Amino acid sequence: MTVPVANPRAPFYMRERQTVIYGGTFGPFHNGHAAAVHWLLCQGYYVIVVPSIGHEGKPESMVSYLDRRHMLYLGIAYVFGIVGMHGHPRLDIMTLEERLLVQVGAPVMAIDMLRDVHADMQAMFDGPPVRGLPKFAVGPDIDPSGKRPGTTMWTGYPEIIAEGYGFVEMPPFQAEIHGTDIRRRILAGELWEQLVPSPVAKYIKFRGLYGHSASVRQWLPLAA
Repeated sequence: MTVPVANPRAPFYMRERQTVIYGGTFGPFHNGHAAAVHWLLCQGYYVIVVPSIGHEGKPESMVSYLDRRHMLYLGIAYVFGIVGMHGHPRLDIMTLEERLLVQVGAPVMAIDMLRDVHADMQAMFDGPPVRGLPKFAVGPDIDPSGKRPGTTMWTGYPEIIAEGYGFVEMPPFQAEIHGTDIRRRILAGELWEQLVPSPVAKYIKFRGLYGHSASVRQWLPLAA
C-alpha cells in the first residue's frame, strides 16, 4: 500500500510560504480534519501535518499510534493525493514526535515541534524564511493560555508566543464531526462511515478498531 513520503519540494515552499504545523491524535482521521487541512492550504500556507503519539486528554482514542498514523496517511492520500511530487506541493506529513520523543525524553509539546522545524528551515536556507517563523494551527476550542481544557497537560503555548512563533486559528470544522462521536458511533453500532474518508473506514473495519469487530483474523502488519 502506497503512503506519502517527505515532500521533495519542501525547501522551496518552506522558504517562500508561511509554514504551519497542524498536529493531532487523528483518532481517527475524519472529514473535519480533511476540511481543516484544505482550509489551511487555501490560505496559502505550507502545511505540515503531525500525528501525535498521544496525551492524557484523549485516553479513549488511544488505539495504537501506528494505527492512527496509518489512518492519517490513508486519509491524506485519498483526499489530497500522495504528497510531494504526485500530490499537493504545499502539503507534507512529518512524524516529528517520534524523533523528538527520543531527543526530549518527555511528552512532546507544540513548542518543541516549532523549534525543530525552525532549526530545519535554518539549516536549509542561506537566509531566514521569507514569510517568517513557523506557526501552529489551533481550533477555536483550544485555550492558548497553556492548558488543554479538562486536563493538566501543559501545551507550551505561552512559550510559542514568547519566542515569536504564533498561531493560526482555524474555523470550527470539527463542530459537527468529532472523533469522540465517531468512536461512540462505532462502539454503538450506529452509522459512521460517511464521516471519514473511505480508506479510513475500511481500515477501521479491517483492524477491528474502536470496538468494531475485525473483518479478518489476520491483522495487517505495520512497520514502525
